[in-house]
Formats: sequence, structure tokens, C-alpha cells
Amino acid sequence: MYLASRNCDVTMLDLSSEGFRVAKQNFAREGLRVPKMMVGDASAAGLREGSFDCILSIGLLEHFTDPRMVLEETLRLLAPGGLHFGIVIPERPVGVRWLTNTLFAPWKTARGIAGTVVRGLRRQNGGRKTQPVYRNDLQSSYYVKTLQELDATEIQCIPYNPYHPVYDPGFMESAVLLPAYRMYAGLGRLLHKQPLLKTHEGVASCDLLTFRKRK
Repeated sequence: MYLASRNCDVTMLDLSSEGFRVAKQNFAREGLRVPKMMVGDASAAGLREGSFDCILSIGLLEHFTDPRMVLEETLRLLAPGGLHFGIVIPERPVGVRWLTNTLFAPWKTARGIAGTVVRGLRRQNGGRKTQPVYRNDLQSSYYVKTLQELDATEIQCIPYNPYHPVYDPGFMESAVLLPAYRMYAGLGRLLHKQPLLKTHEGVASCDLLTFRKRK
């Protein structure tokens, strides 16, 4: 929706049409024109080579046992110099966010522990079992190595914790948290590098994967 609201020519690809039903509702809610929507396989989309200047994927690559075919298709679809921007959410221990949540939102840690205990008790008592969603546990080095073999350029795969609302009510977010983020980003621009603490893979729930197709 962000790209569509800025008059970008957007094409959405999903293996299931059900996701498009929800997307259409979201676009209608924001008063935005619904973009092109295609049901297709991310590893073989069937679209023309070099069709896109940018490909955005969030929560996609971790659902493949071997994402190489998806990366190959991404590079095929990108125009020369085109950018891929993706967030990978691999299988990681449930406690990976507990450190940051304990520091900034301790109630989330308590809620997470309680939920884990309750689900365990339900399983012990024969409660309903749900089929877990498959996620691979591939490290950032896999993506860097694979993309180097595929001759991509400007490859980065770095540990990343997405921004989530912490304070309630919203006034505290705008008065405390967002200014702190902006100050941190400004300091990084001033020093031409990331200052203070760098997110470590051991406490990051995601990887931020960016690369370009060679011109």
C-alpha cells in the first residue's frame, strides 16, 4: 500500500487468491486503487524477464527448504540495476525477542511465557493440535553465498529487528520512542556508520536482505 499510495506501478504475486481478498479490503479501506494481482509461484512466476525495477518480499524466503530457485527468479524478473528488498523471518528460538521485550515491553515477555505454558498444557491434555507453518533456519551466510554465485551485486543480509509499537497510549510513542529512533538514525548519518549497539543475530528475529541485479 505504501508503494501504491505513491503512484508506483505495483504487481502483487501470491500462491493463494485468499490473500488478495484481504488485500483488496485493505486497499479499499485506505481509498487506494487496487493494483494488479496475480496468482503464481514465486519460483516460477511466468512473467517477462526484466519486468521490475524493485521486488519487495516480506516473510517469503524462509518458507522454502531451498530458496535458491526463488532468488534466481527474482534476479530474472529484475531489470538491470534493479533492487530486491526483503525481510526473512527464519526459524529461531522463541526467546530471541525476550531480551528486547524485557527491556522495552516486559508485559510482552510475560504474555509470551504464559502462552507457551498454556499451549504446552493443552498438548499434554490432548488439546487441538495445529500444523506448524514451515520455516527454514538458514543463516545470512547462505543468502550471501548463493547470491554471489548468481552474480548479484551490492548484497547485504544483516540481522534486523522490525519496529513494533511499544508504548501505550500512542502519545508516549510519539513523545519518547520515535524521537529516540530519529536521533539514532541521525547520529548514524553524521558518523557515516551505525553507532552504539549493532543488532546481533542472536537477538534478531529477522534478516534484512538487499541486493541488485548487475547492470
